[in-house]
Amino acid sequence: MEDLFAVLVEITGAADGVTEEVSGRSAARLDRDAVGFEVREEFLSAASVGNGCADVLLEPLAAGLLPTETFGLVHLGLGGTIPWKGGGNRARRKTMKTAIDEMPPFRHVTGPATRQHVKATLRAALNDAIGQQIITFNPAAHVEIDPVRKPKALVWTDERVAKWEQTGEKPSPVMVWTPHQTGAFLDFVAEDRLYAMWHLIAFRGLRRGEACGQPWSETNLDTHALTVSSQLVQDGWGVEASDPKTDSGYRVVALDDDTVDVLKRHRARQEADRQEWGTAWVETGNVFTQEDGSWLHPGKVTDLFERLVAASGLPPIRLHNLRHGAATLMLAADIDIKIVSDTLGHSDTRITRDIYQSVLPQVGRSAAEATAKLVPLQRKAEAEKAARKAAKKEKAKKAAAKNAGKAKGGKPKIKANAPGTGAKKPKHGKSQK
Repeated sequence: MEDLFAVLVEITGAADGVTEEVSGRSAARLDRDAVGFEVREEFLSAASVGNGCADVLLEPLAAGLLPTETFGLVHLGLGGTIPWKGGGNRARRKTMKTAIDEMPPFRHVTGPATRQHVKATLRAALNDAIGQQIITFNPAAHVEIDPVRKPKALVWTDERVAKWEQTGEKPSPVMVWTPHQTGAFLDFVAEDRLYAMWHLIAFRGLRRGEACGQPWSETNLDTHALTVSSQLVQDGWGVEASDPKTDSGYRVVALDDDTVDVLKRHRARQEADRQEWGTAWVETGNVFTQEDGSWLHPGKVTDLFERLVAASGLPPIRLHNLRHGAATLMLAADIDIKIVSDTLGHSDTRITRDIYQSVLPQVGRSAAEATAKLVPLQRKAEAEKAARKAAKKEKAKKAAAKNAGKAKGGKPKIKANAPGTGAKKPKHGKSQK
């Protein structure tokens, strides 16, 4: 029987160093980041698939639990006999189920998105088994899992910041800084070696991996543009170069004058580091590197960002939310949604609207006022007319009161004529005939 490609999953915290072995071509699709196990690939001898895998994997999956203690060997191979079937393996199945039942509850609670990833992986593996007539139906297709609900992004308003300072709780997993808070952070990290990266993500919305993998050869400061053509991604804890996340991830991003100046200063600083390291310098050609020129580790970049945010005293956000904030700022500046979508590398403007648009308070107020002015309410028009009439009446009343005050003061006295003017006093008595 030919060898099959397999995946050996080492479950951290396993008792007595026993491992859970999952073999088979389809198991190679296992989403390692989603499951959260330490995974290493090996070529193992042919193993066989059994319907017992549903008992071992699907029940914990439906419950949202993934074991952190080993419970034996689970074979998901493609071909051969079915060791779980028949009376001869009844004791083995019973022992396996007993071991699972004895595990402490809530060993590792996973989120809805992770459970969906695990279910999709199992379903694909078992579909291949059906295609090879090893099993007759796919038990993973009948597992019901809660739908994934993406958290809504919220802006760190003054009220939310005050509550966070009191309780330490974030209103939402996805939080966005206001423009003032973004500026405060950039001022705080102005002397950081990777300031240019934080600036670029905050204003142009590059993804973490795209910023880490951006080469100087695709960064043209003379034309104020950079081309996103690669990224650095984590594979376990290792780092490897990869294509952008999607086809639309290949894009040209325009740069403003301030960002160009920041990148020029960063390039000069990097050149000084190259001279200082001499022959020990690692030539990667990337814009953002470690002190010796080697690749940045995306995970370490995230850790550094979180430490800087904590030191700044600002409310916490994730590094990806800095990109989120860039999209929000562009939309708040009335940039066309298509341009914003292209800048972020989205394939559809609906993604930009649904995921990355957060409403800043001042933008919300302006929109509310503009909307209210468009609706001609009769009662509002009548109220405004009555207010104008009352104001006019009050003005007339004040004018009448002022005139009445002048009348009470008496007739104005006639001033005596100056001597020599030729004016004659009227004589009292009969007039001459």
